[in-house]
Amino acid sequence: MNTLIGRVLATEKNPTTIDDFTFWTAPDLILNPFDIVKVEHVNNSFSYGVIEDIAHITDAASFLTNFISSDF
Repeated sequence: MNTLIGRVLATEKNPTTIDDFTFWTAPDLILNPFDIVKVEHVNNSFSYGVIEDIAHITDAASFLTNFISSDF
């Protein structure tokens, strides 16, 4: 299947390397640990990766901030 699911990203704290890369996806996409993803490079080359960890990153400073912003 050749469906675009996201974009690879790199930051100063999470660089993209030959062994590890991070990518973001649409919020409604379902991925599971051990799923295989294919990443396109330049000159028609590809890399394959196995999903090891799934995380959601937020700018909230604490759990309390998330709770209050949810209007409970």
